[in-house]
Amino acid sequence: MSTLCKAKKPPGRVIYANGKIKVYEIDGHEHKLYCQNLCLMAKLFLDNKTLYYDTDGFKFYVLTENSKYKSLDEMVGYFSKEKISYDGYNLACIMTLPSHQRKGYGRLLIELSYELSKHEGKIGSPEKPLSPLGSLGYHSYWASTVMTTLLHFRGKVTIQEICKETCIHEEDVIGTLSRLNLLCYRKLENGQQHICITDKMLQDALSQFNIKLGRKLDPHNIRWK
Repeated sequence: MSTLCKAKKPPGRVIYANGKIKVYEIDGHEHKLYCQNLCLMAKLFLDNKTLYYDTDGFKFYVLTENSKYKSLDEMVGYFSKEKISYDGYNLACIMTLPSHQRKGYGRLLIELSYELSKHEGKIGSPEKPLSPLGSLGYHSYWASTVMTTLLHFRGKVTIQEICKETCIHEEDVIGTLSRLNLLCYRKLENGQQHICITDKMLQDALSQFNIKLGRKLDPHNIRWK
């Protein structure tokens, strides 16, 4: 007797749609079995993944590709997020299926997690330690986002201003600047540490570290309600 799943899409509501791509927001309390299965599947690909069967305190953001041939939204990746994080985490676990990697989906999910932080008016950071692939994805995102902000301010900006503009945690901003050899300060009269970076330093960093600017996610396509 066939026991194939007849569902054509994940549960929850669509909060992002762009072409064949959708992201579903799923409450771990309302759809516990589905979210538990997501955690079990992620464990297959993430060695440092801790299994949690109590999904009540989490929301899950599932990325899908629309398959016209099969007439369904196929899950290709997801991230989970605590409903209330006392440590300021905006992401608990992130996973893209190996068959769909190198499509920019991991980057899109990371960008969405920070858009959620901006919507909540909070500074965010992923739960650590990051997996090797997660670390690569975040370092790329932080470098691109911090460089975009530096270019906007023409290299004259404080750490606090970068955090406010991007919602990236101060520790991650400082770590990114250090990796890019841009952690240069000059003291201001009010005691704030103000970054002072020349246009040449910015262009050299873009070239040396092969930083690609631009975004995978269009914030205008997010459905907040």
